[in-house]
Amino acid sequence: MTARRAFALLAGAALLLAGTTAGDDTTAATTTTGSSGQLTIKSVDPSKFLRGSSVGFGEGPAPTLSPTVRRMARRAGCRLRSDPSAVGIHLLLSDVVPLHVDNPDYSRQIRPPTNGLHRPIWADWGFYQVPVPYAYEVHNLEHGGVIVHIGLRVKRSQGVKAVQMWAGSPPYLLIVPGLPADVSPRGVTVTSWQRAMVCKTWNARTMAAIRIYRNVYRGTGPEQIPSLNSGASAPDLPAPALPDPTG
Repeated sequence: MTARRAFALLAGAALLLAGTTAGDDTTAATTTTGSSGQLTIKSVDPSKFLRGSSVGFGEGPAPTLSPTVRRMARRAGCRLRSDPSAVGIHLLLSDVVPLHVDNPDYSRQIRPPTNGLHRPIWADWGFYQVPVPYAYEVHNLEHGGVIVHIGLRVKRSQGVKAVQMWAGSPPYLLIVPGLPADVSPRGVTVTSWQRAMVCKTWNARTMAAIRIYRNVYRGTGPEQIPSLNSGASAPDLPAPALPDPTG
C-alpha cells in the first residue's frame, strides 16, 4: 500500500470521530467534515509551550534524555536516541555555520534525522497524507517541533489515536507517514531536535509514550518561536491534509 493510500484511509477513519477529548486547554475549535463524519481540531495558543531550549543553541553534543521519557519508552519497548550535532558548534542564529541550504544531505545521518542543515522554509503544521521531505522537517524540529512518523502497516485504529492526540492539541506537531526504509512498518518513530524515540512495534503502551515525549519536548527547540505556518510553497513541499488551525 502506498503512503498516500494508507494515510487517505487513516484520514477517512479520523473523520468518523465526533470530536476529541484530549483534555488540553483550548481557545477555539474548528470542525473538519468528511463524507463519514466530523473531526474537531482544537485551536491552542502555541506560545504556552515555549519553555526555553532543552539543547542550548542546538548544535552541541548529544543532549540528556528525560527520566520520564526513558521510563515510558522502556514500558512501551521503544528505544531512545540522543544525537550529537550533525554540523558542529556555531553561534546562535547561524552566525558561523549557516544552517539554511537548498539541498541538505542526510545520507550520513541516522534517519529520520533530528538535526543538521535544512531548507530556509519549514512545513506547515498538521496531519499529512504523504511524507514531508526531511529538508523541511528538520527546520520544524529546530523550531521546537515534534514529528510522529507512523509506519505504513500500523493498524488504522492505532493511527487514529495519533490523529486524536494531534487534534486535541496541534501546536508544534507533524503527523506524517514514515518512509519504509527509515521507519518500522508496524511501528513509529518520534523525533525532536537531537532526540528520537524508535518503536519497532505498536503496543498498548506506545500511545502513552508518544504523549509523554510530546509533552516533554515540544516547544523546546533551539529556535524559540511560536509554531506558526511558513505559508511558503515549493514543488516538493506538500500541504497538510488537516492543518493546525492556529497557523
